Amino acid sequence: MMLYYISGNNMKELKYRSLYLSLKADIETGRIESGARLPGVRELAAQNSSSPNTVLKALSALEQEGLIEKTQGRGIFVKAAAEAAAVETSVVLINCGRTDPFHMRLVSEVETALQQRGCSIRIGRSFTESVAGDAAMIKIGDRLTAEDYDSYDVPVLNIGRFVPGADFPGNYIVADLYGGYFDICSALIDAGRERIAYVGGDGTADDPGQLAVLDRLAGSSKGFRQECGIDAGGWSADAGYRAMQDLLLAGDFPDAVICASDELAAGVFRAGREAGLAVPGDLMISGSGDDSIADLLEIPLTSLRFQYRVMASAAADYVVGLSAGRLDENDRIRMRLDPQLIIRDSALNEKAPPLSTEEGADELFWL
Repeated sequence: MMLYYISGNNMKELKYRSLYLSLKADIETGRIESGARLPGVRELAAQNSSSPNTVLKALSALEQEGLIEKTQGRGIFVKAAAEAAAVETSVVLINCGRTDPFHMRLVSEVETALQQRGCSIRIGRSFTESVAGDAAMIKIGDRLTAEDYDSYDVPVLNIGRFVPGADFPGNYIVADLYGGYFDICSALIDAGRERIAYVGGDGTADDPGQLAVLDRLAGSSKGFRQECGIDAGGWSADAGYRAMQDLLLAGDFPDAVICASDELAAGVFRAGREAGLAVPGDLMISGSGDDSIADLLEIPLTSLRFQYRVMASAAADYVVGLSAGRLDENDRIRMRLDPQLIIRDSALNEKAPPLSTEEGADELFWL
């Protein structure tokens, strides 16, 4: 069992752990079958935007765990799955009422990862849930205070979204949604977009997308008024469609819209096209989650991709390690993972049609 200390400020460690956890999850879930030959070191490095040394370090960790084996002159192969000694691990999994796509997908992935490791799962709805007999508590959603962590006799692991300035005193695995949205907004500004709007799903005060867009536009001549953050009142394509219609009816004509989900972005796309706006010429659109719909739209959708399986795999490994005695409550897991911006034709693709306005952008910014 390895102990993870990862933050966005330690990029070498972040890339190594991310690659290691991603490959491990693929092997343990059968996405990479037993006996399969892995790509070569240079190919893996190119696929994951990593250095060969980073790949070698990740492969070495997998080899030490007995998941892969190197064969002289033939390559690297996944070892046949061995029967592991059964360890009874009971985990209480708390989802504190979050219904947005990010948290719902995260709940599903964590459940799957725990089940694959033979864990017994109890689903709770409140942080006051009893943990008698449980090895650990995994809480998905709102961040916790030091008092929250100290109020239980078992280790508590918080999984969710990173919020700048927030205190994360205990165990956590978080995705930096704020940083991802901030980067999208910066890229749109660099691409010459001057009226950037944000469409959120539930209007929560700590919506990382709205916070990031408003922070990026603060002090800039670009962007709408403060109300550029629109609450769609839901996460569906219909909600996104209505939100975009409201923007247009109010006389606001954005040349870029950042959406809190891919479904919302699909609705914004439909409303924009009905209004006669060309995508991406008149209107660039980006989504979040990189769901299957992103690649199925008439114009494929630029979107943020989150490392759900990496987060879930790390969480499951941690609680199983606690139960098996390889870790104790003094061991900490602290991970902050950056999302990946997947660029398609709806926004920021330098191969997409040029802006339809005379001004245009001198050059497009590629993340």
